[in-house]
Amino acid sequence: MNGIPLHPTMHEFLKSLQREGRSSTSRTYTRGLQNLADWMGAQGIEPNKATHENLEEFQRYLAEDYRAREGKRERLARVTQGTRLAAVKSYYAWMYRRGVSLIDPARKIKSPWVRRSKVVRDHLSQQEATAIIQTQAKFVSVEKEGSKRWAIEVRNLAMLCLAIATGRRCTSLLTLKVEHLDFERNEVRVEWEKGKIGRVLPCAAWAMDAAKVYTERARALILCGREDAGLLFVGEHTPCVFKAYLGRLLRRVQRRTAHENPDLEGLLEKKLVAHSLRTTFAMMLFLNGANIRFVNELLLHERMSTTALYTPLEIDDLRRALRTSHPRA
Repeated sequence: MNGIPLHPTMHEFLKSLQREGRSSTSRTYTRGLQNLADWMGAQGIEPNKATHENLEEFQRYLAEDYRAREGKRERLARVTQGTRLAAVKSYYAWMYRRGVSLIDPARKIKSPWVRRSKVVRDHLSQQEATAIIQTQAKFVSVEKEGSKRWAIEVRNLAMLCLAIATGRRCTSLLTLKVEHLDFERNEVRVEWEKGKIGRVLPCAAWAMDAAKVYTERARALILCGREDAGLLFVGEHTPCVFKAYLGRLLRRVQRRTAHENPDLEGLLEKKLVAHSLRTTFAMMLFLNGANIRFVNELLLHERMSTTALYTPLEIDDLRRALRTSHPRA
C-alpha cells in the first residue's frame, strides 16, 4: 500500500511549511502524509472529506496493522506513531485555518503516550569540551593558512565552538545565516527552531571570535565562487553542512583528543553524537550553578519538564543537598 499520489492540499500544506523556512519539518511530515494517502486510497476516502472516525481507524492501522514495503508486519514504535500523527494533525489544522475544511477532524486525535526518561546522550565535561576545541584548533594550525583545507578546518572549529557555546539544535545550528550573528553584541538570532519562533540569545565571546574569523577569512574560500545563499556553515559542494557531517567531525576530534590526553579517562568510550553538544551546553550551565529556568530559556524549551531531562541529578548531588538544607539531616 505505497506510492499513491498525495492529495493536492497535502502538497500545498508541505509547500507552506517550506515557505515558512521549515524544510526539515516538511520532509518529516511527508512520510506521515504518504501513510495517510496510502491508507485512505485503499479505503476509497478523500483526505479532505475524512471524518474523526476515519482518522481513529487510521491511528489503529498505524499501531496494529502497518506493513513495511517488503510486505512484512512492522510494528511502529510509539514515538514514530506520534510523529506520523503529528503530520496528520498539522495538516488538518492547516486546512481548517485556510477554510478548506469546515471542521478539524484530527483535533481530538491523541498521540500514544510515551514514557520519557532522561535524555540518553553521553555529554562532555567542561574539561573534555575544552580539550575538544583545542584539538580542533590544532587541526587548523597544521594546514596552510589561506588554503581550502585550512578554511574547512576553521569552519569546523567555528561550528564546534558555536554548538558548545549556544546549545542549539543541530538543524537550527546548521541553518544559521551569516546575518544572524551580531559580533558587536555577541548575540545569535534564532528565527525558527522546532516549529517555534525563536529569539535573540547571548553567546560567549570566544565562540563568536571563532565564527568571526571563519566568516571573514575562510567562508569565501569554501564557496569558491559558488552562489551564496547566505547560510553560515557552507559545504564544499553543498549550500550547507549536514547533520551527519557534524557527527563524524565530533567523533574524529573525540578520537584525537582521547589519544593526546590520556588523563581524560572515559572520553573515548563515550557515545557522542551531534546532539551531545546540546546536552553538554545544558549540563555545563546547570553544574556551574545556573538556575534551571535560565537553562530552559537558553535551550528554547517550551516546558520545564523537557529541560529537566537534559539536567539529571546524580545521587551524590541529592545527598549533598539533603545534608546541607534539611534541618534533621
